[in-house]
Amino acid sequence: MIFFFLLSLATIVSALTLTGPTESNGWTQSGDQMVTWTPDSTDPSTIVIKLIIPLPNIRQPQILSNNVNTSEGSYIWNQPNPSDFNGANVGYAPQTVLQPGDEYEILLVNHNGTQLAASNFTVSTGTSTVTATAQASYAFIPTK
Repeated sequence: MIFFFLLSLATIVSALTLTGPTESNGWTQSGDQMVTWTPDSTDPSTIVIKLIIPLPNIRQPQILSNNVNTSEGSYIWNQPNPSDFNGANVGYAPQTVLQPGDEYEILLVNHNGTQLAASNFTVSTGTSTVTATAQASYAFIPTK
């Protein structure tokens, strides 16, 4: 019985490869952010993209998008701007803004919750600009 269970888990394999953000190519604290991957014909047609923000005692993933076409190979997350909250005293909520730091994680999962790919990365100060093209591109504008 245990062998069958382990064998069935081993068959849940995706060829999808997460290419950004990565440990060597993270995000900046401000601006829109890009998630990139290399799809494969064996992957599901759509995926869910989740972000884990490293907060004390919290590891709850935030859903960035719930229905992304896998074959596109990229997704631009329009990060909310703190000014969008019109000065409301909401505190630091995971869905508001990124803070510089380590231990962020991006997850690509199927609609059954099975993890297809994951990557840890760092958020640094600065503003990113991303361009939706056939090829993913990043630009980094450091702050002074």
